[in-house]
Amino acid sequence: MSWPWNELGLSGPSDAEAIKHAYAQRLKEVHPEEDPESFQRLQRAYQTARRIARMTKRREPVPDWTAPEEAQPSPDAAAPEETQPPPDAAAPETPEEPDNAPPVWDFDTLLSQGEQETDPEDEIPEEAPWVPPVYEYEGPQRRPRRRLRLSDGMKSVVVIAIFLAIGFALNWSNWFPRPIDKISETQEWLERTFHIDLVSSSHNKDREEDRFLYWLKDDPDVCFQAIYSEDGEFQTNYTSAMLYQELKSFSQEWPDYPLWFDRKMTDSVGEGASGGAPPAMFFFQIPLEGAEEFLNALGTRLEQLAGSSDWYQLQPPEFQIALLHGEAAVYSFHSSNGEVPTGQELVEFYEEEMTGALLQDLLFQQDVVLWDYPDQDNLIWANTGAGWVQDDEGWWISCRGTGRSGEDLTMYYFLRSDYTALYCIPGQVLEDPEEMMTLSCTETLTMSCGQTVDIYRVL
Repeated sequence: MSWPWNELGLSGPSDAEAIKHAYAQRLKEVHPEEDPESFQRLQRAYQTARRIARMTKRREPVPDWTAPEEAQPSPDAAAPEETQPPPDAAAPETPEEPDNAPPVWDFDTLLSQGEQETDPEDEIPEEAPWVPPVYEYEGPQRRPRRRLRLSDGMKSVVVIAIFLAIGFALNWSNWFPRPIDKISETQEWLERTFHIDLVSSSHNKDREEDRFLYWLKDDPDVCFQAIYSEDGEFQTNYTSAMLYQELKSFSQEWPDYPLWFDRKMTDSVGEGASGGAPPAMFFFQIPLEGAEEFLNALGTRLEQLAGSSDWYQLQPPEFQIALLHGEAAVYSFHSSNGEVPTGQELVEFYEEEMTGALLQDLLFQQDVVLWDYPDQDNLIWANTGAGWVQDDEGWWISCRGTGRSGEDLTMYYFLRSDYTALYCIPGQVLEDPEEMMTLSCTETLTMSCGQTVDIYRVL
């Protein structure tokens, strides 16, 4: 269990930076000319340690910046019901009457204003002598009543109060509208715009921001978000969910070209942007040869989605599609780069430039350049292109930098088109046409796909 770490002078498993440093120190002690066998053991230990470090790093869980996930509803399960309040919860308070509500008039008080209960009696002057009164009965007498006379302004107030009272009685909700239901309005916009039936997450009411989670009624596994906007400019990643469904369906038609995607379609309990985030990266595995028909079909499907799908045009999804061979990324397209690639463009890249993409992976990901340079930090990638070496067709890359002995070094790396051999040739050898070039196989690399590549160098 101590190998390959003891070969590098390490006490145990380490990260890539520590492995690289230890390897550089050991190279000062082991030289390929003096001790080829020890040098090859050191190379194998270094490659194995780097691969273990990379595999360990990839197995680490992706940090989730949202709250814990909520279990997804199964497709056969009924739509989630809204959470009911506890029985002992307090009844909702009656909304207070707004300050601008019309006044309520007391009509009895209004009608009694200005009326006098009795008329004032005649007073007898104090200086007049008293004379006994003489009464003559003339029958019952009625005092005249005074009528209430309202001003024009008061009449207007009364008329307005009557109309307001009638209006309140007929349609109270028009005067006091209910609070805006952002969740329902967002769901109605989604259903109306995309002609779909949705279920709203029961946790939407608990979210602090106006970002809500929904899923298709007939497919609970497809979760997505929508952001409420007061001006009606709603935003959603529903189109990303649709693209995911389309590409997953396409991959089922081509089982020999496995599809990997970053699935994050989970409901977060509460807030967060990751809940209901459909996949955005799609990686297809392709072989070294024979993938032309698949690539042509993939490009055609992408063109159809971008050009004829209404949902794609409403809010274009943001996504990345890459072609991998093993762990080597040989082609990548991001939706922000412009129009989607056509099938013909994918096939042309596959036929003309895939060898160059694999050469880059061998040099800089599997560290072939470290045979000639102490590190990659100050390495300059000068030129690249198709070419020939010893009647072999392939792809070459030239690099410049400081060699292991501190000299200025230019190296040419050439990968044969059948991916069986990689030639590493110093620039000074190519500059002297009279010098005979003898290439010797110094090691054999095995790519992640299982393809073996012999490394040839000028010794």
